[in-house]
Amino acid sequence: MSRAKIYVGNLSSRVMQEDLEALFVRYGQIQKAEIKFGFAFVEYYDRRDAEDAIDKLNGYEFKGARLAVEYSKGPRVDGPRIPPRGGQGMRVSWLVT
Repeated sequence: MSRAKIYVGNLSSRVMQEDLEALFVRYGQIQKAEIKFGFAFVEYYDRRDAEDAIDKLNGYEFKGARLAVEYSKGPRVDGPRIPPRGGQGMRVSWLVT
């Protein structure tokens, strides 16, 4: 079983944590759900559950807003973790003349 993280965009400011979880748990067991400002991330234990949620909820009208639901474009939950390029110690200096 492979986990999957999905992005939920165009989230109404009226949506509370309980609302989000109640909507997405219909499609499978949620590992984690977190609301940001205007969007959220939902992680499922099973990728098939995430696929079902995307199929059913993308474009769904919820609390006055039409949701945009898709796979998260960040690092895969069950994939290798690749550190970002750059990092501490890299600085760029600009010379203004």
